[in-house]
Amino acid sequence: MKLKAITLPLLLAVGFSSQAFAGESYGTPPGAEAPEAPISNYQFEKADLKKFAAAQQDLELIREEYGAKLENTEDPQKAQQLQQEASETMTAAVQAKGLDVETYSSIAKAVRNDDALRQRVIQMMN
Repeated sequence: MKLKAITLPLLLAVGFSSQAFAGESYGTPPGAEAPEAPISNYQFEKADLKKFAAAQQDLELIREEYGAKLENTEDPQKAQQLQQEASETMTAAVQAKGLDVETYSSIAKAVRNDDALRQRVIQMMN
């Protein structure tokens, strides 16, 4: 399942914690692409934005849970198993909110690049 193999890194790369929404910058990790230039003409249904905002809270909890587990694991095989579990859990969380991974990723990319859209999503999260 190639989709599952890319889902966790994708969700982690484009997912946002409440701290990131608040303006804390984590920078670009080594080897990652530089952020794209902002584009301000994104069009998303309000319902999808609300689903995205709701998914953020679930994904943050999953990131925290699996991040702690991964930090405490030195066995590469166990770490891979935990990453797979996290990927499946994150995918299920996004889908449980009524979004597919592609829609979630599109919104996440837009939120990352568009301050006005990011502010709308932050308001939806409160």
